[in-house]
Amino acid sequence: MLNLPPDFTFSQSNLQDFLECPRRFYLRHVRRLLWPNREMSGVTETTRRIEMGYTFHRLAQQKVLGISDDLLFKFIATQPLEFQEWWGNFLYWWDQALPNVLYGERYAETTLSCGLAGFRLIAKYDLLVIHPDNTVTIFDWKTIHPPVRVENFIHHVQTRVYPFVFSLAGTTLLNSQEITPQQITMIYWFTADPFKPQQLLYSSNQYQADENYLTHLITEISGRNGNDFPLTQNEKLCGHCVYRTYCDRQFVETSTENELDLTDNPPLQPPDDWEQISEIVY
Repeated sequence: MLNLPPDFTFSQSNLQDFLECPRRFYLRHVRRLLWPNREMSGVTETTRRIEMGYTFHRLAQQKVLGISDDLLFKFIATQPLEFQEWWGNFLYWWDQALPNVLYGERYAETTLSCGLAGFRLIAKYDLLVIHPDNTVTIFDWKTIHPPVRVENFIHHVQTRVYPFVFSLAGTTLLNSQEITPQQITMIYWFTADPFKPQQLLYSSNQYQADENYLTHLITEISGRNGNDFPLTQNEKLCGHCVYRTYCDRQFVETSTENELDLTDNPPLQPPDDWEQISEIVY
């Protein structure tokens, strides 16, 4: 049996790693291997886009926290034109959204966790808005280009994890008031298509389905042994994976079209504090 450390935490990122490639999950999250070569064919452009994505998320957080647009613009003016277009789209959408979906108490880059199947399951939210009527909107910024189709992420593990964790742990933000799944809405917002966000309403039936699914998935992973993490059969996924040199996989030309934002599940080394519980823990 696989011996995960007792403090191992599951997240949408490492669960998605397992679903896409069990070997990647094992190398990255269990053995925690360093990448053998960061400068590989096909990685440079991916690296650039991931760094832009991180920068956008950091600036969006500062916007939520009330940093003035003038101060932020001094930095944004030094960024590539594509990034400046992202930010322009964001500001225009923000002004339009303030009277409605952004109205309420706003929490940026907040992490919540809950217990499930003997482990901790965490979710780090780009933005949470607690509305006056105690309904909740979860925002997730997507810097992918071009925008993905809704059917490509409606069953993505992130769509399951984020509202599920909030259902159990969000009482810390609602003064311990009970939360029902029907109070929760999740919105994916795209830098490249700001006025076509994808809105997903949560429900009790979906909560139960997510609890069953995530419990089964975590139990399956923790019940495997070290030899039971095979390579993905979809070699196109290897195109952005620097672990492929451990797997004797060759570079396969691919694109990010119809994939989720790489900043959610980065194929390159994230910052040291990536996915650490930084603000609120249930």
